[in-house]
Amino acid sequence: MKTKISWLILPFMVWGLSFSLAAAPATPKAFVRQFEKFVEEVEKSHQEYKLEDWKLAEEKYKEFVKTHYPKFKDQFNREQLEKINYLQGKYIGFLTKSKFKQIRERAREWLKYASESSEGFLEALFGKENPKKENPAEEDKENKEGGEKGP
Repeated sequence: MKTKISWLILPFMVWGLSFSLAAAPATPKAFVRQFEKFVEEVEKSHQEYKLEDWKLAEEKYKEFVKTHYPKFKDQFNREQLEKINYLQGKYIGFLTKSKFKQIRERAREWLKYASESSEGFLEALFGKENPKKENPAEEDKENKEGGEKGP
């Protein structure tokens, strides 16, 4: 039953998406309004975006900036240009924030394994000698001092 419903809904979703992408702004005012709506959608949902979502958002952003903007660039007033610049900055900020989040998550994953892999990493860098080991005389002194403090 779910499969039949999904197949019925899917064409409408595809149609809606293609219609929204194909609805090019007809005036500078419409461009600003549509671009603002797009950035608001990104602002509302960017924290849940996956890689595929960002790819779709980037396609739509490029459509605004590279396809529609040039049609009206000489027709925008100063206020509209300021708004467009503000919206571009806001979109790029959300995109950057997402990229930093991905980097931070990957760094956390790496750190989980860092302690396990550090010996191999150090060996690869410095050879079989472990650079952590200090002068044997100092190690013996530390061991003796540590031993004297014990029970």
